[in-house]
Amino acid sequence: MDVSAILLNVIFTSYLIVGTYLEEKKLIGEFGEKYLAYQKRVSMLIPYKWLKSKVINLQGPPNHANSAES
Repeated sequence: MDVSAILLNVIFTSYLIVGTYLEEKKLIGEFGEKYLAYQKRVSMLIPYKWLKSKVINLQGPPNHANSAES
């Protein structure tokens, strides 16, 4: 990649990040507490909260068999 391609990618990435942040602020102003609750459940750009929940579900429920025998 040459310098102009790198610069263009930096500009587009910055625009995406700043635009997403401003959109989140606008949605908080429009929907208030409901959107804040939504933000706690859903990640902004990278679905790490969704991936985390899938990994936890793959592990299955916790094993409480030992505590039931006591």
